[in-house]
Amino acid sequence: MEKVCGWYNMRYGKIYEIKQFDENNLKSVLSLIDRNKLEDSKTSKIEFINVPTKISIDHLGNNYVGYRVCLSINQKRGTHYIGYRNHFFLINDNKVSLHLYDAGILTIPFEYCVSRNSEKELYVDDIPDNDKEISIGQMDNIKLTSKEEIKFKKLETEL
Repeated sequence: MEKVCGWYNMRYGKIYEIKQFDENNLKSVLSLIDRNKLEDSKTSKIEFINVPTKISIDHLGNNYVGYRVCLSINQKRGTHYIGYRNHFFLINDNKVSLHLYDAGILTIPFEYCVSRNSEKELYVDDIPDNDKEISIGQMDNIKLTSKEEIKFKKLETEL
């Protein structure tokens, strides 16, 4: 970041232009992550929490700018998975400039991975009551709208 006339010119750097994830985009982002830091990269399961977005954060007295990518990673230790842990990556010029992850007592601040939108906030008392009672059994009975798609058929058989 360079100071220009009292203002900071933030350089977010470049990242692959990603509007929605597909297999190629996932591999592009994953290529930036040091797989050696994973205990077993061949069996690790990864869930992308968000699409890369520009962010500027202050962390431990340093300012970081770039694109944030948050992942939830489940790694195997021995023969069992240890459970999903959140990882925050800040990418600038296709390099990871900051990597934070949940490690027991220390957790990633929620705001690092999600942008708040005050327009979507509701007061609990403003949520209308549902006059129709629904049993737990009815909640579990899910009807899918697009049964023609293979992924929906697979999901329906799993339910």
